Order: sequence, then structure tokens, then C-alpha cells
Amino acid sequence: MVGDVLNIPNVERESSDGSQHSKKSLLPFGSSRGSSIPMTSAGNHREIQAIYDIPMDSRESTGRESTEDWSARGCYTSGIEIDEKHTESSCFCFHEEEASGACRGRGVGVAVILSGILLLSISLVAAVIVCRPGSGSDNSVQQPSSGSQAVGLAGKTSSSSVAGTRSASSFLVANAQSMYDALPVTLPPPNSATPPPTPPLAHCNASQPYSNPVAARKIELTGEWADKCFTENPNGHWVPPAAIFQEDAQRNWCWVEMKEQADNYRFASGQNEKPPNWWAAQADAYEVGRAPDPWDQVIYALFDHEVCDIPDNGKTMGLASEDPYSKEQQMWDKAGEWFVNNVEVFVINLASNIARLEGMTKTLGNIGITFTRVEGVDMREENALQKAKGAGFVPVDWDFDRVLENLAEQFPATDTYDGNGFIDSEFGLGTVGCTAAHLKAMRMASTSTKPLAIIFEDDSETDGAFVLKLYALLHEEVPCDWQAINLDLYVPYGKCISPHLARIQPDANEPQKTCGHGASWSFASVLYKVSELPFMIDELAQAVWDMDRPSCLVHDVAFASLADRISYYAVPAQQLPGFSTVLHVQDDEDREAINR
Repeated sequence: MVGDVLNIPNVERESSDGSQHSKKSLLPFGSSRGSSIPMTSAGNHREIQAIYDIPMDSRESTGRESTEDWSARGCYTSGIEIDEKHTESSCFCFHEEEASGACRGRGVGVAVILSGILLLSISLVAAVIVCRPGSGSDNSVQQPSSGSQAVGLAGKTSSSSVAGTRSASSFLVANAQSMYDALPVTLPPPNSATPPPTPPLAHCNASQPYSNPVAARKIELTGEWADKCFTENPNGHWVPPAAIFQEDAQRNWCWVEMKEQADNYRFASGQNEKPPNWWAAQADAYEVGRAPDPWDQVIYALFDHEVCDIPDNGKTMGLASEDPYSKEQQMWDKAGEWFVNNVEVFVINLASNIARLEGMTKTLGNIGITFTRVEGVDMREENALQKAKGAGFVPVDWDFDRVLENLAEQFPATDTYDGNGFIDSEFGLGTVGCTAAHLKAMRMASTSTKPLAIIFEDDSETDGAFVLKLYALLHEEVPCDWQAINLDLYVPYGKCISPHLARIQPDANEPQKTCGHGASWSFASVLYKVSELPFMIDELAQAVWDMDRPSCLVHDVAFASLADRISYYAVPAQQLPGFSTVLHVQDDEDREAINR
């Protein structure tokens, strides 16, 4: 769990304007509730008053079951400020398919008949809309298994765990004109006679427009490249068998080359293992004759790329792209207090990898964050797969041999393409364990008593201003429909919506049976809205354990393929230094090494 104290030592750092600033200490918490937060929206700099603990209208607290029951199904309340004394309450559903079942309005007419001398009757009807959950929903959350420990700044472990019944959830704000920031609350048990307390409102900027609906998208090309990108296949690449993929067997070879260039260039000097922006990747693909000159025709991996596909954005925070180290101590204090009260941190780590755990304890400890360790799923042990099935990490009926057979059919070896080598490196038991570990961590996080949870892999490294950047991201840039935010997404595919954020889209340039394999990958640091985790766990589990779509076993690309169902946002990894960095430690604990 996150510690009660966030304390950062003063460290001199050069700001974006070349001047020296001291890194701010996150304590003591000097800010008070209701203080103004500067932000920029739609290009206009303005002051927005932070609203806390807004009372719900008394009508909202009657005639409905526990908020927690139906929040997991995608239905939410919102408190919309009308004036200084009143708020208007509403209920709506995030998922369209739930609108008719889980969040229903029921009109109750009360007729009052007045009798007069002329026997004239007048009926007055008052309609009261009651929002209540659909019946028969199962909102149980799987409890985490043993193997989790709370890890503090000194790296010591204790027997305490965050396992427990989830009692807090975050709620979306619809059409609000103010930016809200509230602390978690404890909800009463279902069907309790006690009216539920005021739910916490979303950690987001309500003035940011939603990006839904988001559909899978293919890159559109014009001129000669509309033909060349689909016909000129360079040697050494996988060609989807038409017998299996049928009309979906076509690949965009310009896009394939751009992804390769992005992956190769991240190891270049000065990149710090971060990929280049898409413009640079396309320019490199053009140099080898496999993509159009970006000055003539842009291949839009990210629409509105000029907004967030900029490496230097990683040095700044918020809509105004400010230097975090130039902010006053009060802002660091406010961010630290918010983080302690609202965010729980988890780190996935194999028991054998003590060095990585020590590294994470140091990198998070340097910015004052404690975390709960989640025991990884080690597939190198004897009978590891059967043990994982017995522990509930892998479905009992999931057949690894059948998955390998399907992969061999979908990725056949040719004279120029080593299909077997690709399968061995990408889809071995190491991948099974990695995917199972993330689902395990997500289930554990779903029981958190805090509204937000971050799951790190143990080879991550956070930026020194991570907490302040995260606070600014959520309160200035993130729309209120978000469910998950990847804080360091490689090869992101979708649309930029703000300086540090993109809305991810499913990649339709690859056969859909592959879950768009090759784009929007890495799950090293992901922020989740806790109340949405049960839904996301169910969606991801169905995708990764689908034996007829074996490429979807890789959890990060599978999650991106669900971006038309999950409201998935991301910080592009090409931003330097960004929020965090994947160190890509190459050792015997690496997923590919375990696969082989």
C-alpha cells in the first residue's frame, strides 16, 4: 500500500529553460481543500476551484441499492454543481449494453384528484426517476492468493496484504463544468437500511471531451503507396496464410516497416530505450524505400500527432506543458497528499529475482512511494502449468499444446521467415506466466480500498516528478470516461488528445486473429480505475485464453485490441523522460529467456 509519508530529497535538476531548480519535497502537506488549481483548457488558461465532498441531492440517497453493486457494471452517479447550495444528481451507464438493464429509469406517477363544485377533476402528476441496478448481476471479486506482501521504503516485507473486500470506487462526472477531486469513502453492505454515503467523484477533467466510440482503424493511403504498401513485401516477414485468415490475410508492409524502425531506433544513443516518434520512424522507413516520405504523405499511427507525438513533451506536465520542477512547493504538497489518499501501488516480481525487487524498492523509494509486492507466476518450476491452473491463474481447460498447434498453422515457417523461432520467443510458457501474473495483480488491485491502482513490472524506473506529473495528468488532461491509462506505451496506435495523452484504438492493419500484434505494447506501468477492474479483468481473460486466437496470449497487445470496449488511454513511450521507463533488463528472468 502507499505509505503515509512522501518525502523527496532536494536534488538539483536543470529545467526546460536551462535554469536550475531544486526537486520539491512532497511534505508537509501545506495545501488546503478548496484551493485553486491553475490549468489550461482548450487553449485558455483559467483557475478552477477544487471541489471536495460535494453533497448529493437527498433524492439520490433513497430508493437504490449499494452503489458498489452497480458501479462495477458500468453505472455511475454524478454530482453536478448548480449553484453554491445545490447539486443536481444523475445516473448513467458507461457501457451501452448495460443502459437498458443495469441503469434503468422508472417513472412513478402520483395522481392527486381535486374535487370542485362543478365536479371538475384536476390530476397533478409528479415523476420521480429512480436509478437502480439490474437484477441478477454477480459483482463478486476474486480474492488474491497468497504471495503478496507490503513493501516499504527500506525494502522490508510484512505479512500484511491489501487483500480485502473492495469498499471504494470512483465515479464518473457527466457534463460538469468544474473539476472535482474527492477522497474515497466506505460503502455500506448491499441492501443496507443506511443510505449510502456520498461517492467519490472521478479523478479526471470533466471539461475534456470523451473519445468514445472508438473503432478498430486501418491506415489510409493515397497515390502509388495505396498499392505499394500492400504488394511490396520485403523478405523475412510473416505472410498470413489465406486459408486461415481469408479476407483478413492482407498486411500493410509500410506499417510493418515503421514498427520495426521504431523498435530498432529505441536502442540508439540518447533514446534511453525509448522509441522515436512516428515521424522519425516513417522517415527511417522512407530511407530504405518502404514507406512514403512523411513530408509528402503522413502515415497516421497517431491522429493529431503534433499534439502528443513529441519527445520533449516528456519533460513537462499538464495542458500548459509546464516544467514540473518550476512548480511551487504547495503544488508538490497537494500532489503528494492526493497520491497517498487515492493511489495504491503494486509491483509484480518473481521470488527468484531479488535484484529487480531491490531496484524497484530504490526507484520508488526515491520518490517516497511504498508498494505491495505481487508474487509472479514462475513457469520454470516443475509442473508449473498444472500448479497455475490449480491456483486459478490459468483456466483449467486451457490447452497449451492446442495453442502451439494453432500458432504453427498461423505462423508457418518459410525460406525467409523463421516462424518456429518467432513462436518460441514470443509464445512460450514465460508469456503464459507473465499474462497470468498481470491478471493476478489486477484481481488483487480490484480489492483495493483506494479508487486508483498502479501495477508496475519490476523492471520499471519512474521519473523524479512522477507523482506531480500523474496528478496533473488526471486533473487536467484525462477525460472522465477513462478506465485504464498506460503510463509508458510503446508503438501507440490511436489519436492524441492532449500533450501527454493518446486515446488508443485497436489496430486493424494486422489480421484481427492476432489482436493487432506488434502495436501498442508494454504493460510495465498501468494505472487503473479500481471500480472498473472487474469488467476489464473479464474482458482481458476472455481474449488471452482464447485458444483459437493464440496470438492474443500476449496480454498487452490483447488489451489494446479491446480498446473499442475498454476506455484505454496512454502516455506515448516516445516522450522523454515521460512518467516511467522500461529498463528491458536482459537476464534469465526475462520473459523471452523463460520462453526459450
